[in-house]
Amino acid sequence: PLASSLLEKYSDILRYQLYNGQKELISLEQEIEFLQNYIAIENIRWEDKLAVSTEWEVEDGSIGFPPLLLLTFIENAFKHASHTPTEKGQVQIRFKQNAHHILLEVGNTSSPHLQRPGTGLGLANAIKRLDILFHKKYQLSVNQTDTYYHSQRHPFFCTRSKRNIRKPVYRPHVSGYQYALSFRHRFPEIIG
Repeated sequence: PLASSLLEKYSDILRYQLYNGQKELISLEQEIEFLQNYIAIENIRWEDKLAVSTEWEVEDGSIGFPPLLLLTFIENAFKHASHTPTEKGQVQIRFKQNAHHILLEVGNTSSPHLQRPGTGLGLANAIKRLDILFHKKYQLSVNQTDTYYHSQRHPFFCTRSKRNIRKPVYRPHVSGYQYALSFRHRFPEIIG
């Protein structure tokens, strides 16, 4: 049953990337289902070495959304998550959509001794894509402690004042990395 479920989720992920990855927009509901499948696979892969918490608040899943836009932030949380023989690592994912606002916060524990070397290419490409899609109307702040990393992403669309910009959220009870992406935009509704 586990192997069958895992194979089904892998198939869904590959199908999504193949058929939806090149589209300009897909429904937010499809993007979230894709991310949840990815997280489920990572949960199985990490077994009991990571405590993963997710929170999903979606007001309207039918809005159009650029496919694969959020994946890099979630991939990095799992890639850089660390744990010890006596302590589970942590990954926290919070997604909230209401009206024309979307917020994604992703955090993970990290150890300077156990960090995997990386090129930063995934994050650099995600930032370039956000620049192109949203014309650099966002703010990114990054915080990191020895065991916690925090970045906050704030692309904004159709905003008329700076009062819409959120301040970075720092959660000191978890250490390592954190990304947060927040923006306003009038997303079209996807029919069918």
